[in-house]
Amino acid sequence: MADFWDNIAQEGCITAVKGPTRQLWEKTWSRGTTDLLAFHTPTRDPDEGRRASSGVRVWSGFWGLNFPPEFEWGYGGLGPMGILIRKDYVTVLKDTIAWANGGDSMDFDKGDPDDDEDEPVGEVENPFLTLETAQPTLPRIFILNGHMGVGKTMWLIYTLVLRLLAGLPTIFVDNSWFLYIFNQAGVFELKGDYASFEYPAKHGFKAAINEDYWCLVDSTNTLIGVPYFILSLNRFVVQAASPRADRTAWIRKAPSAHVVYYMKSWTLSELIAGREFQRPREIASEADLEAHCAKHVPVARIAYRDSRAAMVRSFNRSVQNAMGSFALGDIVSLIEKLRSMDVKDGDDCHDYLLISPTSGNRTHFNTDVPSRYIYHLIRKAHSASSYQGAARLYTSLTRFPQTSRTAGYILEEHFHRILAEGGEWRVKPLARSGEGLKSVIWSCSDDFNNTSGTTHHYLHVGHQSPPRPFVAISGSRFPQNTEYSELQIRGLVSYDAHFQLNDGHYYLSASDPPTFDGFTYTSATNTATLYQIAVPSMQPIRLQEIEQLQQLGVDEFHYIVVTPPGEARVPICKDVDRHFAERYQLIVKSWGTRPSGVV
Repeated sequence: MADFWDNIAQEGCITAVKGPTRQLWEKTWSRGTTDLLAFHTPTRDPDEGRRASSGVRVWSGFWGLNFPPEFEWGYGGLGPMGILIRKDYVTVLKDTIAWANGGDSMDFDKGDPDDDEDEPVGEVENPFLTLETAQPTLPRIFILNGHMGVGKTMWLIYTLVLRLLAGLPTIFVDNSWFLYIFNQAGVFELKGDYASFEYPAKHGFKAAINEDYWCLVDSTNTLIGVPYFILSLNRFVVQAASPRADRTAWIRKAPSAHVVYYMKSWTLSELIAGREFQRPREIASEADLEAHCAKHVPVARIAYRDSRAAMVRSFNRSVQNAMGSFALGDIVSLIEKLRSMDVKDGDDCHDYLLISPTSGNRTHFNTDVPSRYIYHLIRKAHSASSYQGAARLYTSLTRFPQTSRTAGYILEEHFHRILAEGGEWRVKPLARSGEGLKSVIWSCSDDFNNTSGTTHHYLHVGHQSPPRPFVAISGSRFPQNTEYSELQIRGLVSYDAHFQLNDGHYYLSASDPPTFDGFTYTSATNTATLYQIAVPSMQPIRLQEIEQLQQLGVDEFHYIVVTPPGEARVPICKDVDRHFAERYQLIVKSWGTRPSGVV
């Protein structure tokens, strides 16, 4: 349909575009590569007090997409000067292309055991230049969802540039007044209004949009969903949308197969690197961003806006005020709103609750409290520091799978007391479900009632029936008359090499926070049973921690991940995993006023 674009003046509402958008086309169209893609070597903060702490990985270099001069698309000159190319951008695009080519969502990214999300992209590769992705795509729909400000628009522009470099025609729309068409003839603007975009495309225009086109739609306050005009083209559609039901309500009328896919939040290393592309006003320091991520939602827009010295105090106060006004019914109502994505423009809940993909499934999402700091504000708001108050909050959070992970913070606080009562708990063996060069993934399905036939085991703590060990895991229940005694809870200073272990339950009290939450020790067999509470911020156990316990006389290790109801999916470093003789999941369904009613 070259004649259509050559005679574009006859179309009236379609005009050729000049300026920065034309400059973008000239620098990219069918060139294969461009100087807009550049490797950046950042300048560290000269003031040591503004730098991140020694344990934070600060990249020595990373790839970015620089915008052409005066490029102000959708930001009024106030947006970033470029895009940090995140590893998740690469992953999302790979799965988008797979969906466009007829793939199954079951084959989407599940998390590589060796995938270090906190490292930069090694090289920028353009998947649109391969034969596999050059084939015509199906008229399907890919919806990229995720936390507000996580970078969905930036990913759309990154995708657009890679398509232009491969010479692939693309439509881009982010408002209800006009859209851009990029093709071999140049860049064109189709003007209209919201009403006209709700009607199908005219025959001449539709015929000119061949099957090579992708339609990229950035949903905003002025373009809530995907216009029917775009759907009528019967081409592959990619929508970037905030987690709000109104942004995706249009899919109920969509004629094509669709999938909703969730973008990951940012790592601290990514946020520090991304400062390179912020406008040269007051830029948050490394230390500012580190302090922000320790407390708040780790997404770019919020972090760059509110971690700066001029903003941090007012932002902290606004979050504290919001949390302080919550009653239990309020938090339950908010959780329900987020679960159903019934969020309005005026809601500020995205400042303190995080939307992120579930582990191993990019088409499902969690609503997490992003830090212990926010959890403590919620706890304080409705007296959840008491045992009974914690039980009520735990029940509320575990009602929905999207919010159950946050309940792990409550388990962290109360599990020592629960376990120290002694007794018998049902546990499920973890199965190896993935392996890489560095890590092993151990999993267990959400099947507490054992309908799948998985063998249950039982954790016995503090029983007084020789010759059985003080702590044991067996394949059967002990007799009903088995007596259990309360365990003594002791603190362990991990660097004290002269510490003497005795039968009992230990929590770790080191200046460097441990990655697991405690252990029970059985002197008869020199066995330590390690407990790791599943929380959104959970980190893999470190080999150093295992070696410290070995120095204290531990010969054998058992591992138990303690979770709210739901699937368990735990990455364990190989050098740590080889020390575990057994691995289990303990599900805490609920508890009331007595610890014996926990499991």
